[in-house]
Amino acid sequence: MNAILLNNKKRPKGLPAEYTEVEWIKSTGTQYIDTGYTPNNNTRVVCTISYNEISNSTSIAFGAAVAYNDRAFESYIYNSKAEFNFNSSYKYGSVNLSANTIYKIDADKNVFKLYNSSDTLIETLTTTDSTFTAPYTLFLFGLHRPTIAYGKTAIYGHVYIYDNDVLASELVPCVRNSDNVAGMYDLVQKEFRTNGGTGTFVFGPYVMPEVPSEYQRVEYIEGTGTQYINLTQTTPAKFNWDADVMISSANGVLFGGYIFNGSYQVYLELWNKWYYPGYTSSYIAYNGSQSTRYRYYYRWNGSSYDTGRDGISGTTTLESVENAQIAIFSFINADGTTRTGSNIAKAKIYSLRFFSQGTLWKWFVPCYRISDGVIGLYDVVEKHFYTNDGTGTFTKGPDA
Repeated sequence: MNAILLNNKKRPKGLPAEYTEVEWIKSTGTQYIDTGYTPNNNTRVVCTISYNEISNSTSIAFGAAVAYNDRAFESYIYNSKAEFNFNSSYKYGSVNLSANTIYKIDADKNVFKLYNSSDTLIETLTTTDSTFTAPYTLFLFGLHRPTIAYGKTAIYGHVYIYDNDVLASELVPCVRNSDNVAGMYDLVQKEFRTNGGTGTFVFGPYVMPEVPSEYQRVEYIEGTGTQYINLTQTTPAKFNWDADVMISSANGVLFGGYIFNGSYQVYLELWNKWYYPGYTSSYIAYNGSQSTRYRYYYRWNGSSYDTGRDGISGTTTLESVENAQIAIFSFINADGTTRTGSNIAKAKIYSLRFFSQGTLWKWFVPCYRISDGVIGLYDVVEKHFYTNDGTGTFTKGPDA
């Protein structure tokens, strides 16, 4: 598997700024991606997957065919074992596979190889080589047949499709920043491919950006109740955000700020279960459990805000406040002072991103400075390292 990337010098560059790569996307049984590519006897597909369940009907990686033995290029599980269909030929594996286990597939023309997550070869299936072109385009998470079959599968990382050893598609699991829709962006065809079925894909954590070499990225930083970070800039127009966090204090504010609007104060706060966008005392409820990791979001969609966290979602017209100076792990008063005491959040931050409309304004990455071990958040947009403005020190998770 170390040599799966052919023509590496010709590989395309990364995602456009409108998208954010995620570690994986998962189908729940009604979603699929149409790659737009029609497989043939010179096709090669390389991908990393896990099956949500082991089932003859839903353990599907990819496929296109009239049937399993008619112009087929397909990979799925049958009777708990790998099956590979190539034109009219098909082979079954001998190794029982498991649900929620990562496997790597390299289906190179008529030869199918299956690896475990450590790149150890598990099985090789060799079918009869013959010339053909499938009648349909290749689906991921499903089989493109006269009657579509839907899988319950997760795809990790990039999917590579080659035609006669030339890279035809490189599909990246990602979300579109403007509306948080999950899909796969084709770096070769320069097209975002979304769900062709119903419902929505579940998606994993963001693929975090790298920080400069003088810093070490970590899984998270944690505030213990006395640490906070003051930002020097004020919030832009149509301020919106997403946060991958675990908040363990009932009253602590993950980020927030107050400003005067005429003769009264308005506030912008994300608490453990509530978000106050500002201008009114109205709030958006994100009811959940303390000390549970959630991805919260409040995202401008062009006319209103999509809101929610893992498992809940909604839409609001509550407008976020502009020109507020804010703090992270606490909030800043209208007079410029930072609240302390019980207002400081006890929380872990895995990722925190701020936007102006659909444009990324700040992306805070947990890390520490290697020279002195100081822990903080590195903003990869501004290219600035933010450290503790409170007392004590942040704690950190494992190196990432």
